[in-house]
Amino acid sequence: MRSKKALLSVASALMAAACMLPFPATAADSEAAVTAVTDTAIDLSESISSNTTIDNYEFYCPEYFLIYGSKMKASTNGRFSGEYKAPPYPLNGQYAEFSSMYKFGEGNEPNVGKKQNIRADYCLNNRLNGKYGIFFDAMITENTENHDRCYFDVAEMVSGYEPEDFLKTFELKYGTNHLDLKSCELLKSYSSGGHEYDLYKGVYHYYGCYSNYDEYRYIAFRKDYADGEQLENSIDLYDHMSRLSEFENADTKIGAMSLIFRTIETEGDFEVTKQDISVIEQSTVPEVISGDFNSDKRIDSMDVVHARKTLLKHMSSEGADTPEYADINLNGKFDVADIVMLQSFVIGRIKAFPASE
Repeated sequence: MRSKKALLSVASALMAAACMLPFPATAADSEAAVTAVTDTAIDLSESISSNTTIDNYEFYCPEYFLIYGSKMKASTNGRFSGEYKAPPYPLNGQYAEFSSMYKFGEGNEPNVGKKQNIRADYCLNNRLNGKYGIFFDAMITENTENHDRCYFDVAEMVSGYEPEDFLKTFELKYGTNHLDLKSCELLKSYSSGGHEYDLYKGVYHYYGCYSNYDEYRYIAFRKDYADGEQLENSIDLYDHMSRLSEFENADTKIGAMSLIFRTIETEGDFEVTKQDISVIEQSTVPEVISGDFNSDKRIDSMDVVHARKTLLKHMSSEGADTPEYADINLNGKFDVADIVMLQSFVIGRIKAFPASE
């Protein structure tokens, strides 16, 4: 008969080859170590099941980590809690992913754009230490030409990683099939919901036995989260996506919205106490604020910086349309005079811009 150590070694090797083998749970394996969320909760740790569904939310954690001591409990209204414990036989590059996926349902997928939007309101207690990321993932269901795939993420907190290193955690390798990060680029910095973000684009290529394709992942990294356990925000998905021309004037079908805790070289636990994913019908015309070049709904020195950059691009593009917010003096065009008026307002020389009739 094989020893327990030998069996564990076999299990680790099989997992490395992407073969998930169920192990029977014991009382010690399922010992509660996570603060239970309120109401009825399903303990994935006790059943050694990698996923469960409550209402429209599907909760997930890899079986391998549940077997060796990580904990996850799922409850109603998208709430869940988790505790990460490193397995005794760590896999090379393998991470634990605690997640909740909100499914809109076939035929009910929202088309995020100027008519529909998705808002994610959340509050969580974070007691993780080490290297990890907490982010919302919008699954874009419409593939582009040549079967390329695309994802848009809003990372509310990333610890221990530079943006490019975090993008590399999405690389995959299963036998001869692998997904590799080919390039990483900072596209722009902006404000959304009163917080500052850097938007990056990662380009990947998938090499498979039967197919090859490119994959694109956009991640907006929040820069101004405060120290402390509690993290909360209201995320306006279109406000982030509209920073890119390919999404600004398009209706992008979103199949699911996930809140994900990605952990590696981590210890500690977390609890999501509020998660509300809602679809908003944007029937009203968006408010245009004259001089608000960075779309943060206020006029300050950052708009002067953005205005100068915008003017340089505008001057280099013949026939470029003038954004309504840029024509501050209402003369029908965007030029240096508009920037002078904007700067005068910021430093207090004038109290208001000309009003359109």
